[in-house]
Formats: sequence, C-alpha cells, structure tokens
Amino acid sequence: MRSIDQDVKNNLHYSAAVTLSQKDVLKVKELILQNLNVINKVVSQSPEEVIYAMNFDFFDLGD
Repeated sequence: MRSIDQDVKNNLHYSAAVTLSQKDVLKVKELILQNLNVINKVVSQSPEEVIYAMNFDFFDLGD
C-alpha cells in the first residue's frame, strides 16, 4: 500500500469513471482482453525477480 503514496517511476496507478456508447463498451472490453493476453504472455515467460500487483476493472456503474 505504500506505493500508492509514493511517486516512484516504476509504479503506475490509474482510475477513472468514463461515459461512452454501448458499442464502444464492447470495443474497450475487447482491447482490454487483447492487451491482457499480451501481458500474460510476457509475464509467463519472465523470470521471477520482483512482485507487482496487477488489477483490471471495467464494469457498469449504472443500475
């Protein structure tokens, strides 16, 4: 939790509430899934030197 309070060049934090069309929801979801697949390939082939948290949330905030 200390990394959230520190401005360290190796950390990345991003949160946003966005509005977009239903059509673009599907586009964004597909882009996230594509990039997650690429990331998982990199991670699976990477030696275990450091530990990082990785979180993805994309969900409807409406009712």
